[in-house]
Amino acid sequence: MPTVGDVLISALAPESVLLDLAAPDAKSVIGALASCLAGRVPGADADELARGLREREALGSTAIGGGVALPHCRSSQLESPIVAVACVPSGVAFGAADGVPVRLFVAVAAPDGSPGDHLRVLAQVARRLRQPDSTPRLLGAETAEEVVAWLCERSGDAKAPP
Repeated sequence: MPTVGDVLISALAPESVLLDLAAPDAKSVIGALASCLAGRVPGADADELARGLREREALGSTAIGGGVALPHCRSSQLESPIVAVACVPSGVAFGAADGVPVRLFVAVAAPDGSPGDHLRVLAQVARRLRQPDSTPRLLGAETAEEVVAWLCERSGDAKAPP
């Protein structure tokens, strides 16, 4: 059985990182994240993933405060979890309890039949983002590879990509 770190490493790739997303609102961010997620899976429908992310968001904001949100959903289109990251320098309103506009989004999508993997990846990402330097470090990243390496390095797994 793969470790949590292995699941995160296989779920996150540089092509799923949007470093400087110019998005005017939450709907635009969700659409961009869904497109990134769908781009990782041949034949995946970005609109369906966006719908899943919006439906989960309708249950309650996934903004965790401090300008960070973890939108997530499950989908029958997927065979394994996938992750996308968006840095939105201007920030957007996302229903955060602290009222701070969200500038860092880490979206997780997982297969319908794998609630364990879904929760493991969400928990691993949340642990990384609780580090005091996480938000400024990720928002200040110059490359997508830097974002992936930092998140995976924080997973405690020596197999983190360079």
